[in-house]
Amino acid sequence: MKRCKWLIAVLALVLSLGLAACGQNATQSTKATEFVTAVEAIEEVTLTDGQAISGAYKLYDDLTDADKQKSEVVSAKTNLDSKKAQYDALVANEAATNFLTVCGELPNADSVTREDRAIIEMAEALYESLGTAARQVDGVAAAYEKLTAARTALDALINKVEYIASADDFMAISEDLTGNYELTC
Repeated sequence: MKRCKWLIAVLALVLSLGLAACGQNATQSTKATEFVTAVEAIEEVTLTDGQAISGAYKLYDDLTDADKQKSEVVSAKTNLDSKKAQYDALVANEAATNFLTVCGELPNADSVTREDRAIIEMAEALYESLGTAARQVDGVAAAYEKLTAARTALDALINKVEYIASADDFMAISEDLTGNYELTC
């Protein structure tokens, strides 16, 4: 009888340890399943998927090393990396499109006036914010050349000082307000 009680105690201990281990594996599997589900929820990648992609990476980072080795997790991680690359390409194209749109409004260098300063500065700010991928988009290099030519023309206008020797000379050019003039008498 004593032996039977001892055997029952040992079996109970083994069962309780086994159940505890199963519970731990179930938690890990739940986290792995959450990750896989989060990746699958990102169907066709759009510009609105940035947070979902970041959230899926956070779920992946929280997985145990054992969970990260599971085939469904490895497959989902590869899928997530592909979706991230698609998202990054969309973001780059959107930024490049915005830059190209503003550059389309720029005047040619020979037509630049002081009033064009705001749009030139806006285009410069957009270009500075472009990442490497966005700068590789078709048309961006040519638009940047147009922008730099417009900036050079604007700087020349701003720095241009013409000396006027007489009031008659001043009257002759009074209609032209595109230059900087200094009356020297």
